Amino acid sequence: MEKIRDQAIKKRHLLKTISLKNDIQKINQMFSKSGVRVVIRDNKIQVTGNEKDKRRLISHFIMEEAPHHFVDRSLLTQNFNRTDVEQIEQIIKEELAPSTLKLNDYALINLMMHLLIMIQSLHHDDTLLSRDAYSSWLNTYDAAIVTKIIKRIENVFNLILNKHEREEIHMLFHANVDHLPLSDRDKLTTTVGDNIVRAMSSLFAEVQHIFGIDLDNDYFVFPFSLHLNKLFSRAMQGSSLNSPLTESLKQDFPVVFELAVFVSFRLSQLLHIPITEGERAYIALHIGAELDRQKQHSEKIRTAIFSPNYMNLNTQLYQHVSKQFEHDLNVVALVNDPSELDKLDVSLLITTVPQASSMAYRVVTISPFMTSKEKSTIMATIEENRRNVQRDFLRRYFDI
Repeated sequence: MEKIRDQAIKKRHLLKTISLKNDIQKINQMFSKSGVRVVIRDNKIQVTGNEKDKRRLISHFIMEEAPHHFVDRSLLTQNFNRTDVEQIEQIIKEELAPSTLKLNDYALINLMMHLLIMIQSLHHDDTLLSRDAYSSWLNTYDAAIVTKIIKRIENVFNLILNKHEREEIHMLFHANVDHLPLSDRDKLTTTVGDNIVRAMSSLFAEVQHIFGIDLDNDYFVFPFSLHLNKLFSRAMQGSSLNSPLTESLKQDFPVVFELAVFVSFRLSQLLHIPITEGERAYIALHIGAELDRQKQHSEKIRTAIFSPNYMNLNTQLYQHVSKQFEHDLNVVALVNDPSELDKLDVSLLITTVPQASSMAYRVVTISPFMTSKEKSTIMATIEENRRNVQRDFLRRYFDI
């Protein structure tokens, strides 16, 4: 009887070993082009390959887990008071409707999330530590619209915002509205403090090195620095925010949450503050939303626009191109200095001034007003790029 039981155990062990080896073989086949292999050595599963390829694969896994629309309206209503969500959305839409300020769906949800976190914090009597310095983020016309929104928020939510909190809302709009892709990093230090900026710089370098994820872009840096500044203020006052989404984020998006755990751990060391699990969940929301944005933009063509700065025509062209091709082009730079062209990391250059052909990117020349024929030319370039991507995919995975 004992012998039969031992044989049964050995058989089950053998079947599990065979099953594991089959799974490893499938994994290696799936990622055969990555330069990374999974092997069993000394009864341990190991990943072999050079560090660069390993990190690229880790980055791939993290991006794959980030779902489409990570932060959406339903998530906001789960995490915040539904009435608050509806009121914030109504205020923003009503005040922006007659203006030239525009928000796409992602930017609206992102802006609402930050404002709701701010309101929740203020309702817990956690005001921001004011600074002596003050920056102007928006032009006079746009700033007046945002000021109206601030007044309505104060009235609806029975709040009194200090000067620094008002500035942060202006900065939030600056980071989310359809503005030119120009950096105002110098103002950032004035607004959130040198300690926050230095901590983020160190953190982003580590995340890039370890996980292969680039968080150092204006779309993430500006809103996240505001959140981090508020988190720092709360910690200095001995308080923190709780989040009902902590457990669901752990279960539904474990890789994103683990990245948030690493980010929280390093920030707590760099800033010498405690970061609670509830605060960690909000960091996970920020990171997940950014990975979602990057995932969506990865399917678009990185594009730069070159146009002299004359009578605001370059701004109008940027807005026109961005709106006309919002699902196909990711406009990352607006350039008016020819010396900047060599520094571009793009696949397409749309220019109003004839340029020499480049090995680094495609060049499409148009007029400052972009005619229908020129739109068709850009669309044809987009279609050609799409075919090239499909062909490269087939070559990579099917050796055609």
